[in-house]
Parts: sequence; C-alpha cells; structure tokens
Amino acid sequence: MFSDKAYISKELFHQLLTNGLRLFTNLRKDMKTYLLDIDDKRLLNKRSLIESVFNVLKKHMHLEHTQHRSPINLFI
Repeated sequence: MFSDKAYISKELFHQLLTNGLRLFTNLRKDMKTYLLDIDDKRLLNKRSLIESVFNVLKKHMHLEHTQHRSPINLFI
C-alpha cells in the first residue's frame, strides 16, 4: 500500500505487516527513519506520476469516485 506522508503507529504498522500488507510512505520529520529496498523507493517515487495520471483522467474524462457506501445510496 502506498500512502501520503502520514504518521503511523508501531501497532498499526505491525498489524498491517501480520496481514501481509506493507505500507510505503514518505517519512514525516517527526518519525524515525526506516530502510526501504531500492525497488520500493523507486515505486514510492512513481506515486506522484500515478496521481498525475489519475488527475488527468478525472478532469478530461469527467470521472469521479462517488464513494457510495451502500447500494441504496448509489441511486439517491
């Protein structure tokens, strides 16, 4: 999982890890550093490119994520 710069607690980090998920984030100034593999760091750097593509798709193709939480709200 890739994420914005955000604080993540050790408990949440370990909970994600035990579920087989790795969280990739840029570090905030108040967080301890940790080592990333070279490949993981490259993927994290590509995140801004991916977000740019999503932005173009949303603007030019008029795509929106409506975030409906239930099937009933989809039709309202």
